[in-house]
Amino acid sequence: MYIILIFLPLIGSLICLIFGRFLGKSGSSIITTSLIFISFLLSLFSFYEVALSNSTCFFTLHSWISVGLFTTNWGVYFDTLTVVMLVIITTISFLVHLYVTLFKSKDPFIIQFLSYVSLLTFLWLC
Repeated sequence: MYIILIFLPLIGSLICLIFGRFLGKSGSSIITTSLIFISFLLSLFSFYEVALSNSTCFFTLHSWISVGLFTTNWGVYFDTLTVVMLVIITTISFLVHLYVTLFKSKDPFIIQFLSYVSLLTFLWLC
């Protein structure tokens, strides 16, 4: 759940970049906004689980360097500060997606813009 929370905006960005021409403006805006909203809901759940229940999480994604007794892993650490920032970032990004969808619906480049904003959200979450 924690890893998908981070990668949902990237999935939305890639869907818009690859299939945006076929989905159209409304389809692209629905997909990106709904994936950001799901990420927002997951960040709220992770806030409850980590911050309010006092249980930090660490996920090892890959072993980066392993030489003798020295091992460095590449992973993700979720503590209280991390989940607070996740809630803030996904809330603001969801509101930006809603604003762009409702206000700039006549813009011919809205598909690219939504894709870039979703990519920016993913980079913020990393």
